[in-house]
Amino acid sequence: MSGWWLLWDPACDKMVQSASVIFPCFQLMGKSNPGKSKGSLGHILNTAVLWKVPTERYFEEENGAIEMLPLTVNLAIPEHLGQALSGRFWEEWKAACMCELDKMLEKNVWEAVTKTKDMTTIGNQWVFDIKHQVNGNVKKFKACFVARGDH
Repeated sequence: MSGWWLLWDPACDKMVQSASVIFPCFQLMGKSNPGKSKGSLGHILNTAVLWKVPTERYFEEENGAIEMLPLTVNLAIPEHLGQALSGRFWEEWKAACMCELDKMLEKNVWEAVTKTKDMTTIGNQWVFDIKHQVNGNVKKFKACFVARGDH
């Protein structure tokens, strides 16, 4: 099928492929009806034959190639917790942080104690990453809580 468009959909945060696209700036122009008469450009393009092969075959191959493209955008990975929780995907990052904390509590990674004057606290930070599926789609948002080794 001919006439496919590859467009960015901000609501889904990914590229989408569509044959029916409306460009608002062209809606103001007078409407014509291409493709009705045999001499029209629309009719010629829709029935064209290249090297004895109908153009529809080429469009099918192009559409197949387009479908194989990873339709994702590289998302920015936050450098610190404040950046993660103030960005567009703050809910996903918060859920990833809570999952990490739940795992640490479940495994008894630490024990909460009251700090005394003779104790030295160890610095910590959150490290973020995005895991992807083979096709490039986001699989999950990952957060790791780590102790800093610069104390």
